[in-house]
Amino acid sequence: MGTTLKPSVGTTVMGDPAKVPGLIRPGNINLNNRPIVKNADGTHSSEYSISFEADGHEVLVPTVVNGRFLTPDGKKPKEGSSEEKAMFKRAEQHYTETGENLGIFDTPEHADAYAEIVHSRKQ
Repeated sequence: MGTTLKPSVGTTVMGDPAKVPGLIRPGNINLNNRPIVKNADGTHSSEYSISFEADGHEVLVPTVVNGRFLTPDGKKPKEGSSEEKAMFKRAEQHYTETGENLGIFDTPEHADAYAEIVHSRKQ
C-alpha cells in the first residue's frame, strides 16, 4: 500500500515493548484510558482493532475513536458486513490523518497476536 508510516509519539504498550514479538514501534494511544462503548448485544468494548500494510510493515489501528466506532451511527457493525468493511477503511483513513496507532509490527501475525493481548486485557 502507499500509506506512509506516521511517527509514534507518547507511546503506550501492553507489557515490556522489548518482549512484544515483532514490535517495530510502540503505538501512541494510551491503553489505560480508553472509553468504554456499550454494544447493542449488551457487551462492552474499549478496543476493536484491525491492521493493514504500510511501507512494508503491519500497522495496528483502532476502530473505536473518541468513544465511538468509526461508523455513521457510532455503533459496532455486524461482523463481515459492508458496514464493517467501511469502518475498517475509516480506521485506516483515521491513521493516515492522525498517525494514531496501537503499534507497528513486522508481520500481520504479530499484529494480530498483540491485538489479542490488548483485547483480552482487564478493563
